[in-house]
Amino acid sequence: MLKESLIQFKNWMFENNKLILLIIVIYFMITVSLGVVQYPYIDDTARQVYGDTNFWLHYSRLASEILSWGFQGSRHLTDQGLTNFLISGLVLSLCSILTLRYFVQNGKVTFVMAIASTIIGLNPWFLECLSFRFDSPFMCFSLLFAIIPYLFWKEKWYIFYAFSSVSVLLLCNSYQSSSGTFIVYALALFSFGIMTGSKFRDEIIRLIIAAFGFITGMVVYLFETKFNPEIATRGSLVEISKINDLPRTVINNSLHYFNVLYTDSSKIWIFTFFIVLFVSFIGLVFFSKQRLFFNIVTAVFYLVTGAVLSYGVLLIFKLPLISMLGRYGGYNFPIYISVTCIMCLSILERVKPIYILTNFAVVLFVYFQLAFCFGYPSMLSVQKNAFEFQSGILAGDLKNIVTNDRRTINANKLFKSSAVLTNSERNFPILKKLVPHNENLYWPNQYWFNNISGMNIQLNPASFDFSTLDTQSGNIQKVVDNYYYTIYVDANQIYLYMK
Repeated sequence: MLKESLIQFKNWMFENNKLILLIIVIYFMITVSLGVVQYPYIDDTARQVYGDTNFWLHYSRLASEILSWGFQGSRHLTDQGLTNFLISGLVLSLCSILTLRYFVQNGKVTFVMAIASTIIGLNPWFLECLSFRFDSPFMCFSLLFAIIPYLFWKEKWYIFYAFSSVSVLLLCNSYQSSSGTFIVYALALFSFGIMTGSKFRDEIIRLIIAAFGFITGMVVYLFETKFNPEIATRGSLVEISKINDLPRTVINNSLHYFNVLYTDSSKIWIFTFFIVLFVSFIGLVFFSKQRLFFNIVTAVFYLVTGAVLSYGVLLIFKLPLISMLGRYGGYNFPIYISVTCIMCLSILERVKPIYILTNFAVVLFVYFQLAFCFGYPSMLSVQKNAFEFQSGILAGDLKNIVTNDRRTINANKLFKSSAVLTNSERNFPILKKLVPHNENLYWPNQYWFNNISGMNIQLNPASFDFSTLDTQSGNIQKVVDNYYYTIYVDANQIYLYMK
């Protein structure tokens, strides 16, 4: 049966080859656009210079560590240009193709279904993952590990259980935040099976097997992390809630999850999402093969449970991690929306007016998501230009000031962010998190400046309070005063006041 399923999958791909090619092209257009900007995103600056991986030691991602050696051909990393971005595009394309296969096994994939599937990897929250020049392929693999076991959804229980357990373990070893995607697909396929006439008993058994596979993979991963000494130093960031506090933690994390998604989104994203949600509910309830009441119960169960559990295992973490960074689980929600759209379009009869309305709603939603994705590389580009331009000016003034004994810089902030980016943030609040601020006094900007200037400054990460600097003291000397900043020095340190 397994061999037969793979043959059918191969034939299905040939039947839908044009739309599969479209999916690959869309992914490549975005990932290549991100690659050619050559923006050193956060961790990239250190890896470009030192070549360290540290995926296992710092983040407990053993799969990422091993995959990075394989793609590089060495344990020492170098910037390979577009290579990683092309790999990311291919992996995400496979995620979309598999998703379409799960929900469109009979009949041909439509254009709207195909473009809706690209939201799995091309959504505002996952763009943060794609921006990393070194990490992005492994984060994409985590999505693939979350999705691929459902290729065996209808196989014998032990085959599906084995693939689920191993996939969840690999998922955690590449990027743990993708756990919500595994849960979304389990709930979606369970609900889809019931709504298309499958026996409830068969589907609930499959859902239970998926749950046991998820738990097994998570437990093994938790045991694995005990061998990583650095994880213990992360403190509350990796701390799981106590059992007594679990209900309150889940509710608190859920509220933070939806609040962050709402506040990060533009108004048009929220508007189109509710349109999609409404037409999807109508389609699932009135055009599924079960009785109306049963359809309502199943649709409500999926839409509510899928939305909450899309946050994944982060629901039980002590801290609401999504409040810190959008890539901490945020991208699972757009994936949930994408899967819901495909599932609904697959159920609807194509001659019905509701089918036309649903297609229109999905196209509208996808358009605004992809439009942002196409514009995002421009935001990185203008921010990079602003940083490099101001770095050149500052380096010119520092070249005669920095010495072996005086290389520590105390500043109130660093460079100004691009005015183009600031303008775009009015419509897209998530850009404040997606595009690193040039003003930040954190280590990636220090590494980046040193890489551009060839200097070896030590930037104090704490903002310096210039009200405490006695500029009238004979020990403090003003050496530069221009439109951008004022520089003071003493025998051992440099004081940079950005205006």
